[in-house]
Amino acid sequence: MTDVPTQLRLRRESLGLTLRDLAPKIGVGFSALSKWETGRVDVPWSSLQNWADELGVRLHVIATDSTVPRIEEMDLSEEQRSLLRSVLELLPQLNDDEAEMLRGQMEGLAARRRKE
Repeated sequence: MTDVPTQLRLRRESLGLTLRDLAPKIGVGFSALSKWETGRVDVPWSSLQNWADELGVRLHVIATDSTVPRIEEMDLSEEQRSLLRSVLELLPQLNDDEAEMLRGQMEGLAARRRKE
């Protein structure tokens, strides 16, 4: 299966959108979007979510490809694996506000961990 940026590029093309059409809709420049699609630059999570939303794509659906390690293959404790499974089961049931709240909490936690 192809990587997420490639899948989003294919979706954009299937909708008949150019990079110049899509970039302002997700609040980025044409050049940045081009670099994301080609994999030259990593996509920030919030931008990736905006990109997928604009194309009508659910990230949890396209992110489940063979390049993503299985939970059992990750270097996690049993408690962390259990938490990850719970989040993955819950994710498709969240509305947009709940997903945004979860994203905010995850980004806050990541920022705190970076400071440590």
